[in-house]
Amino acid sequence: MKFLIRLGIALLAILVILLVTLPLYVDSVAAAAVERGGSRALGVPTHVGSTDVALFAGGFSLEELQVANPEGYSEQPFLALDSGSAQVALGTLLEDPIRIPSVKLRGARLNLERRGLDSNYGEILGRLEDETDAPPGDATGYVVDELLIEDVSVRADLLGIDADATTAEVNIDRIRLQNIGSDNARGVVMDELARILVQALLEAVVEHGVTGLPEAVIEDLGKGLGGLSSLGEQGIQLSAQIGSAVGGALQKAGEELGGAAERAAKEALEGLGGVLGGDDADRERKDDGKQEDGGRKDSD
Repeated sequence: MKFLIRLGIALLAILVILLVTLPLYVDSVAAAAVERGGSRALGVPTHVGSTDVALFAGGFSLEELQVANPEGYSEQPFLALDSGSAQVALGTLLEDPIRIPSVKLRGARLNLERRGLDSNYGEILGRLEDETDAPPGDATGYVVDELLIEDVSVRADLLGIDADATTAEVNIDRIRLQNIGSDNARGVVMDELARILVQALLEAVVEHGVTGLPEAVIEDLGKGLGGLSSLGEQGIQLSAQIGSAVGGALQKAGEELGGAAERAAKEALEGLGGVLGGDDADRERKDDGKQEDGGRKDSD
C-alpha cells in the first residue's frame, strides 16, 4: 500500500514538472525556429525577445522581434516588430502543412539606409533573390489565411547620418496579406514566411502610393523587387492602407540647401567680378555718367 502511495506521489511530481517545464521548452523551441528562419532567409541575425505558445488554446505570441542591419550600416535594426500573435487550427497541429487562420503583427519599423550607391535594403533584397541556402526538406510547412501588419513606420536615411536634413519617414496604417502558401501543397516554411514578410513591406512602399520618401529609394526598391517573383505571382493577395508622411524634412531641407547654395554662388560671382575688374567697370560707368551730364550742360 505504501509503495502505491509513493508511486502515485512520484507520478504526480513528474506530471507537475512536465506541466511547468513543457511550456518553457516549447516556447524556447518556437523562438529558436523564428530566429533560425529569419536569419537564414535574410542573411542577418534575427532575435526574438520572448515567445508564448498556448498549446491547448492553439495560440502563439511573440514580443520584440528584431532583424539586424547588414554590416557597414547603423546599429539600428533593419526591421523591428513590437509584438505578434497567431491563432492555429488545432485540428491541423499534427498535419503538414499546419493551417493558421490569422496572424497579426503590430508596431513594425522598417529602416532603409542608402550610402552612395550601396544600401541596406539592396543587400537584403539580394539575399531574397539568393535561394542557394534552402531550408531543410523536412521543415514544417504553414498555410496562413490572413496576415495583418499594423502600425508600420518606414524611415529612409540617404547618408546613414541621424540628421533631419537627410531623413524622411512615412506611416502605413495596415498591410493585409491573404492566402499565404495556399497555392502550394506543402505550404511555406518559416524561412519563406520571413521572406514574404519583408517583401510585403517593401512592395507596399513601392506599389501602393506611399509618398514622402526620396525618389532614389523608391527607384532602388522597384529595381530590386523586379528580380523577385511578386507576391501576386505566388498567389498572395496584398493590400495596404497608407498613412501620411511624418517627416518631410528631406525635401524641405533639400529646398533650403538649394536656395542657400544659389545665394552663395551669386555672392561668390559678385565677389569674383570685383577682383577681376569690377572696379574698372565702375569707373567706366562713372565716366559715362559725367559725359552725359556735360552734354546736357552744353545743350543748355
